[in-house]
Amino acid sequence: MPETPWGRVQHRTRIAHGITFVSTARHGGVRLSPSRAALIPATAKPWTGDPRFWEEDCDYHVPAVVFEAEFRAWYLSQGRDADALLDLSRNAVRRRPDVDAFTAWLT
Repeated sequence: MPETPWGRVQHRTRIAHGITFVSTARHGGVRLSPSRAALIPATAKPWTGDPRFWEEDCDYHVPAVVFEAEFRAWYLSQGRDADALLDLSRNAVRRRPDVDAFTAWLT
């Protein structure tokens, strides 16, 4: 049985406790622990249908916005422009049909 909706994990990168970026031979995304997934608004639905898995192209913006401090620290540890990347995530979430679920994070 695959470890993710995309297949077996080939590489894991820990972003923070309960937040991991995973990649497989086919695709990848952000994997959340059950306790982290429970903090995402219930009306937010990832493409996978499983609130623990947020694919890397579009869906991952949701956990990046909800767990902004953790993603900011990770981006900075990688030498990346955290402000620009988090702005990108906020703008992507604003375009989601379930945007009303994220009002608290988009102010």
